[in-house]
Amino acid sequence: MQSKSNHYDIIVIGLGAVGSATLYQLTEKSSSKLKVLGIDQYSPPHIYGSSHGESRFTRLSGGEFQEYALTAQRSHELWAMIAAKTQGAFGALHHHTGGLMIGSLEKSSFLQNTIASAKELALEHRILDAQALKKSYPQFNQVTQDLIAYYEKDMGILVPEACIFSQLALAKNNHADIHVEEKLLRFERMPLGQIRIDTDKGQYFTDKLILSVGAWIAQLLDQEKARLFKIYRQVFYWFQVAKAAVPQFQLGQFPPTVWLLGNEEMFYAMPSPVKRDVLKVAYENSATWEASLTPEAVVREVSFAEQQKFYHEQVIQHLHGVNNQCNSAKVCLYTCTPNYRFLIDYLPGYDEKVIVASPCSGRGFKHSAAIGEALAAQMLGMDHPINLTQLFGGWDMGGI
Repeated sequence: MQSKSNHYDIIVIGLGAVGSATLYQLTEKSSSKLKVLGIDQYSPPHIYGSSHGESRFTRLSGGEFQEYALTAQRSHELWAMIAAKTQGAFGALHHHTGGLMIGSLEKSSFLQNTIASAKELALEHRILDAQALKKSYPQFNQVTQDLIAYYEKDMGILVPEACIFSQLALAKNNHADIHVEEKLLRFERMPLGQIRIDTDKGQYFTDKLILSVGAWIAQLLDQEKARLFKIYRQVFYWFQVAKAAVPQFQLGQFPPTVWLLGNEEMFYAMPSPVKRDVLKVAYENSATWEASLTPEAVVREVSFAEQQKFYHEQVIQHLHGVNNQCNSAKVCLYTCTPNYRFLIDYLPGYDEKVIVASPCSGRGFKHSAAIGEALAAQMLGMDHPINLTQLFGGWDMGGI
């Protein structure tokens, strides 16, 4: 039964990268009279979705899609504003380190596009040949003469847990209601146009609903729309750095780096913002990913054999000074669309009362602050320079 206590102007389901940003921006842009609720099935930030793991690569150049540079740039501005508001209460949000992309111009269209994007956007960057790279960074002794490195000053590291903590704290301070450990079961449009929300702990009514549930989105959609999303298992590893090499790999000395091994294949490494003597590394090859039907079906354990296989096949092939001792390994979920673009659009049949926000495919965190701001403006009927539907497209997935 509906009452004042369980009716909200806007409800946000899922409080990861985009959900936390949207909830905060809704409370920041609206009057205190607006009643807003955020719900998450876990206690964010948590380890079960796509917004954890101590660090996320951020950059302004558009190696994949040039138009995405707009949201990356605005997000950088917002992280600075959020950090000023929270005054370090949750630690640093954004480490301005600079960063590298290493690859062959002949073999990597991503690298070609990145350099072209940097030139078009007038980003501060430089190109290093293999000799100059190894001289500046002896950690890369495996670099062959056919490779170059693109250095971008505005690349850096975001701390996802601190970003989410900060935005949820600000939203709560702005009088948002936040319910954690509460799972959405279903939502339904009522005869008078409101949306009814059923969870495992209660029932709510809202004028507008934002679904930013990450890898769980397909479970809330009909079969035709659910097929657009596939869930992939991505593993992050933290390997021990050799004692003599620790100064070379710590934050501020070792730039976050991506090796572009092909158009669909990359290896990346970044210094830990927490520990001086470990290095975070991972490998992606979308051509070999095996999709899981649901997040619950993803194998969360990372065996010792898997750790050692990764070390011998990837780490020692790219880096000098990292031991085979794996201190930690965590699984992250990539929610990918057919063309690897984001999907942010109204859900058909709900008269623009329900919007699906899935900035996914493994590249969403660096854009999340700006997407949250633009989502909030859109739901509140305010003007915003970022038109989400025009920028990211809708259910047709750019013609797919």
